[in-house]
Amino acid sequence: MWMENLMPYPTAHITDQDRSNYVTAPTFVIKRIEAHNLYHTLCEWMNVFLVSKVMKLNASLVDIVWIDDRPPSPLDETWTVLFENVYRYQKDENLVYKNLIWNIIGFNSPINFHNLPSAPYFEDFRDFFLKAYGVSDEKRLDCNRLKETVILRKDYMTHPERKELFNGLVHRKFKNEDEIVDNVKSVFTQATVETVILEQMSMLDKLNVMTQTDVLIGMHGAGMSHVMFLPSHACSKYFRNIGVFSTL
Repeated sequence: MWMENLMPYPTAHITDQDRSNYVTAPTFVIKRIEAHNLYHTLCEWMNVFLVSKVMKLNASLVDIVWIDDRPPSPLDETWTVLFENVYRYQKDENLVYKNLIWNIIGFNSPINFHNLPSAPYFEDFRDFFLKAYGVSDEKRLDCNRLKETVILRKDYMTHPERKELFNGLVHRKFKNEDEIVDNVKSVFTQATVETVILEQMSMLDKLNVMTQTDVLIGMHGAGMSHVMFLPSHACSKYFRNIGVFSTL
């Protein structure tokens, strides 16, 4: 077990040669589980931010070291935007860390406990995220000029590990997406209705869309995690396949 191999390393014993590999920045150790899934990765990001708050650290200045074997993901870039340095653990690096922090497991994130009335520092985390991307959040509600965004889900290789299960493709999506969009336009005649395919967008582009959206419509999936970045007055229409998530 890795814990059996842990041992203290007194600062006084650090040699000049060791100091070249001495990491002074607070460093979070993270073993990602679903690194390709936005929702579960949001849980990881939130956990780093929450622990940083409790320990009075600036989350944007902490380092991240991954100790997993997850393949590359489009979400990897966001880690580097949110935090200072992000890298994968290498056995032969012999790094010495001044402050090593074991992050909360992603599944234990406060935002993964759906029965909680609120999550601690939720708004602070949202502000931290938007600030990291330089996105302004100043949209005001105008019922005569609503912006409605419909998330469309197209087939793409979601998780390399799921290729045998679902051929890696999306299995929850609208079969009548054109009908849905047409109906939204017919009911909200003065609204601007936009369809988006999130998998084809950068995180910055997605944030710019979500912070300007008044009504978000989508099928159950990680993409609906973007509700976190909607304006405070916004609402969402959430669809799910019947009989799968009875607690939602």
